[in-house]
Amino acid sequence: QVTTSYTFASGSGSVTGITVPATVQGGTYNGVMTYTNANGCSNTKTITLTINGQPTLTTAATPAVVTAVCYTGSAQTTVMPYTGSTNSPISYSIDWDATANAANLADQGTTSYTFASGSGSVTGITVPATVQAGTYNGVMTYTNANGCSNTKTITLTINGQPTLTTA
Repeated sequence: QVTTSYTFASGSGSVTGITVPATVQGGTYNGVMTYTNANGCSNTKTITLTINGQPTLTTAATPAVVTAVCYTGSAQTTVMPYTGSTNSPISYSIDWDATANAANLADQGTTSYTFASGSGSVTGITVPATVQAGTYNGVMTYTNANGCSNTKTITLTINGQPTLTTA
């Protein structure tokens, strides 16, 4: 980083405005900060910067496919299989698009869920009663214990009930 003007408060505090490029991977990095006072005198301080890794979730398809359910007059839950995850996500939420919301598929707030490091299925995806048959799209946001998050586009199909016509 280039020279940056900064005024230190007396006592303790935090240095803000340290630039971290978006392409830097999660990890621990060491460096030396040089600071200079108004008289031109300099000193150095060894610093450590920890960048927490963004969680990832790998699925067999893009967008990720939530296991289809059948239309029913009762609330139900479904699952979304995944083939791998990194950086230990611990929760998820779903923001369904306007079409899904208009069909009564409500957004799902933060839901605690511990993702397995290998493959698994996200459970507890709620489907409210009377959501009409159709295919709906949304965005799942998943977060780890460090507060880092990522998103995945998802799709859910609600199959219509069969009908029987009699003569």
